[in-house]
Amino acid sequence: MSEKFEKILKIADVAHSSRIELWTPTFKAVGVLYKSDDKVVDGLVTLTNVKVYPLFSENGESTCLSVDRDWLNIFEDKVIAFTVI
Repeated sequence: MSEKFEKILKIADVAHSSRIELWTPTFKAVGVLYKSDDKVVDGLVTLTNVKVYPLFSENGESTCLSVDRDWLNIFEDKVIAFTVI
């Protein structure tokens, strides 16, 4: 498990929540942080029951359209911000 992912897990544990919002340069994802030690893959942050929101539409305006996913893997180096919900 990478140092970055360990920090995210520790913050989620302190907040007593597994719901998290992750931001990447192109989208944000809101879901449940997957914490199973035996299935965590180095370099990935995995979310379940996820809603994915694009940050901007083609004309540069925010959009609230979302896509639902059961499972989403995000490369850790693409995470630019996060908050525990």
